[in-house]
Amino acid sequence: MKHYFLKCELQDSERKKALFDELANLNARHVFGNSWFLQYKDSNASKLRNHFKYYIGSGDRLIVTEVTDWAGVNIDI
Repeated sequence: MKHYFLKCELQDSERKKALFDELANLNARHVFGNSWFLQYKDSNASKLRNHFKYYIGSGDRLIVTEVTDWAGVNIDI
């Protein structure tokens, strides 16, 4: 199982709901702001980015990073 962080900046509130619904369907955990933690197998950052591109508009921004090591404070994931 690989671990990913997704960070997005969304302008279109209608698209925001669709994106957040898809993150929930994939059991992603909301970290803070528009940041999400996701465990997913059989993928890579580019494939996940391509998957989530469907849920964002042309003026929105999204970054997906694979995480191999991380640390946090007061974060429950």
